Amino acid sequence: MEQVVLQRKRMLFARRVCCLFAAVWLLGAGGVAVADDAVQFAEVSVKAERGDTQAQFDLAMMYFDGRGVKADEKQVVAWLKKAANGKLAVAEYNLGRLYQMGKLGVQPDASKAVYWYERAADQGEVDGQLSIGLLYARGVGVRQDFEKSAFYFALAAKQGDAAAQYFLGRQYETGSGVENDVETAIALFEDAARQGFEPAQDRLAQLGLRRVKPPPDYEGVSPNAVLSAAKAGDPVARMRMARLLLEGKAVDKDAEKGVAWLQLSAEQGYVPAMNELSLFYLMGKVVKEDEETALMWMRKAAEAGHDQAQHNLGLFYERRATGSGDYMKARYWYTKSAEQGNMEAQMNLGSMYERGMGVPADMRLAAKWYIAAAKQGSPRGQYQVAWMYASGRGVPQDTERADYWYFIFLSNGEAVVNPILEAIGTSEAGSGGKIPVWLDFILRNGDVIGNVIRDWGEMKYGRY
Repeated sequence: MEQVVLQRKRMLFARRVCCLFAAVWLLGAGGVAVADDAVQFAEVSVKAERGDTQAQFDLAMMYFDGRGVKADEKQVVAWLKKAANGKLAVAEYNLGRLYQMGKLGVQPDASKAVYWYERAADQGEVDGQLSIGLLYARGVGVRQDFEKSAFYFALAAKQGDAAAQYFLGRQYETGSGVENDVETAIALFEDAARQGFEPAQDRLAQLGLRRVKPPPDYEGVSPNAVLSAAKAGDPVARMRMARLLLEGKAVDKDAEKGVAWLQLSAEQGYVPAMNELSLFYLMGKVVKEDEETALMWMRKAAEAGHDQAQHNLGLFYERRATGSGDYMKARYWYTKSAEQGNMEAQMNLGSMYERGMGVPADMRLAAKWYIAAAKQGSPRGQYQVAWMYASGRGVPQDTERADYWYFIFLSNGEAVVNPILEAIGTSEAGSGGKIPVWLDFILRNGDVIGNVIRDWGEMKYGRY
């Protein structure tokens, strides 16, 4: 059981950590505010005092992280309780975690952990459902009750939670709280195994079955075969069928039918389909624009660990930011995505740190994320890192490294480099007829790279 719990923790880190500790300890989150933390703290405080439960939760995070106010564990707990009493599911779950773990001066209390987990679970909070299911399965804080644990595991499993699928499968395998049904158990293990949940893969191996690999993407499979698999209920085939119909490849184009297949795939819990479906509702393509439905699917995919959905959710909150809370959410989801290696999220997160959006400006952290994107091949990241090394912003000034990154940037070729040089020339020099000021350093101090950029400058801008 302990091994499985450890695996669950690893899955949470890579997939979804909604709790206060993860949001602050694992991600360094908690800083709301744009440039002035104190002003943002005051804004959030006013909303929190008026009873805004999300603001109350945000305020708890600010007190934890010491953003705009001195860190204060008592205030963290106090505001978390207010948000939980206001029926904010994420606060209820986090308060349950506090009581289970005994952190921030709160004495461990299993019965209170059960109470708050159940409240969160009843509102559909997937981690609350899993957590209360585990407590009932172990008999911690409550009388051991496998029927109740199966009930809560089933709720979380229906939302696609791999750990819940595994634990529910174990109960079906042993007949604990449910009717013994090995076929159902295996199906649940397979669902969890497809998400990379190692205990489920190990259990399948122990049962003499091969470890389940990720499902096929049906690329190159004939339309009839894809349609047959889709009709049989394969969520991956349904998504593939959706793409064929939307693109009109090998079949007559039919966008409405395509979205219908995508909807079925998403409703089965197939995470990539959830992400794609969210964009249709967000942009009003084929279906009527519905921001609430779009966010529902986007959040489900993001919480299930889909890095592009996490990036999209961050982008949504950043572009529609009306206050500190939105910037904080944007940063949270960008960080989740960036930590999984999403290059776009790494660039956007670097930009937030550079410009002080939702966090105090921090060139060191901006450099960290720009470098991560540059190493993955982002031309924007490469020229940004070159400029930072050339100017000594966020990193020690290092002309050799600046030369290196300029060279890597230029090696992308004219199709990539010229539009970027033109855009930077217009925005930073104020005119398309001048070389951007950030190139001056390398022109004065570089050697081979300086010559390359000089040639580019003559060709594109008539200078040097």
